[in-house]
Amino acid sequence: MSAKQGCWTNAPGTRIDRDAVGRRGDRLRGTVIGLACLSRGGTERQTLSLVQAIVASGTSPTVVCYFEVDADVCGEFLRAGAEVVCLGWSRAYAPARFVRRLASYLRVARPTVFHAQYMQPGFLPIVAARWAQVPTVLATVHHMPTSRRAILLLRTAQALGDGMSFVSRAAHAAWSGADRAVEPVTGRRNGGVVIPNPVDVSAVDRALEAGPELRPAPRSSISVIGTVARLVPLKGVDVLLEAFVRSRSRASTELWIVGDGDAGPALRRQAHDLGVADRVRWFGSVSWEHAVRLLSAMDVVVVPSRTEGFGLVAAEAMACRRPVIASNVGGLPEVVADGVTGRLVPPDDPSALARAIDEFVAAPDLCRNLGQEGRRRVEACFGVERYRRELAAFYDAAQRRRQPGRSGGLVRWRGRR
Repeated sequence: MSAKQGCWTNAPGTRIDRDAVGRRGDRLRGTVIGLACLSRGGTERQTLSLVQAIVASGTSPTVVCYFEVDADVCGEFLRAGAEVVCLGWSRAYAPARFVRRLASYLRVARPTVFHAQYMQPGFLPIVAARWAQVPTVLATVHHMPTSRRAILLLRTAQALGDGMSFVSRAAHAAWSGADRAVEPVTGRRNGGVVIPNPVDVSAVDRALEAGPELRPAPRSSISVIGTVARLVPLKGVDVLLEAFVRSRSRASTELWIVGDGDAGPALRRQAHDLGVADRVRWFGSVSWEHAVRLLSAMDVVVVPSRTEGFGLVAAEAMACRRPVIASNVGGLPEVVADGVTGRLVPPDDPSALARAIDEFVAAPDLCRNLGQEGRRRVEACFGVERYRRELAAFYDAAQRRRQPGRSGGLVRWRGRR
């Protein structure tokens, strides 16, 4: 075992030290949140909101990360009040080995609630938690299904668990086949509820106030369009590059790309091959606060994803009062109101995206109005307090189903038996 900057780690290939876990006492006997990795992304940002909500209720959750960890992101969770356990396992683990080892950890930690962030490795943490006899097992689904097999596995996880939330109505419909609205609290045992990701507008404002203005007023005649995304094919940054080439306003526009990922080298080559390398700025991976300031410095924010469970970057850009052009896929239409806060375009259509870019670059007054409406929409639909109320209702409903007769209330998050 090693402890670095308050982050308790279990090196790959080692056994869990039961005495070390036991010394952490009651702090590990409340809510344990499980997720695959701690890196820069929407899932991790939503998980941080979950941590903050639980801390606000008066207890400290434990975040268990199975695989890779970014030290800076880990630090954000620690500062939020969570204990972070980095297991450091290999993604090459066989499913049986993963389940066995996670169940072993949970038997020692003895949480009353295990809340899985449902990304790869999918339903395996649910199996492990149920095998470890955790009293209440929950999951939040962040993404859209990729195959029929994935849907079947999720439905198996629903049958094993006590509650499942989805970050958008589109995600719920895609996974469950439902075509009707779902309320935040359902009377069914595990039919699924929709709890949209929150945006802390106060934190956005603090980030903007704390850092330097990246484009001091008055802004130059050069317009900036940009995106913040993991550089992977699903995020569609290659489509944005192609649209930038086709844009009539390219000569008076810069393209900012914020983020990193496996597709980064190929995207840089694409920009070079398209002849726009001198018009593209690459910022790499940056802190959330820096990303917010970059969003605010853009004239137009583009979210060209091929699939998206929610679209947190779009919501954060709206909180910065920026107009958003987004793909009409997944949960993005629930975030971006077409013609009100931005524009929705077909996915994988660089010509349509280029036309939307030209429209916005040519109409700064329109962009200003869309940005103001975007801020109002975020405050009304994706506020932190609303998220915490819906999350508390979700926890209470799940625990009532497991423990009939208990009264409601956030105190139950303390993990008291």
